[in-house]
Amino acid sequence: MELVSVASLLLHTGTEHPDALWIALTGVVAFALGVAVGVYGRSMPRPVGDGDGE
Repeated sequence: MELVSVASLLLHTGTEHPDALWIALTGVVAFALGVAVGVYGRSMPRPVGDGDGE
């Protein structure tokens, strides 16, 4: 089986799924939120100690 036919088979079956748009949209939103949390988390100040004064 050729690589082109495998790729076209996977792409064809993916677009035939009725909820493919929602699955893709959910993945993109989850990725964007993960990147945003990572960027925001790095910009937050870190505590120096554990807060008990030692």
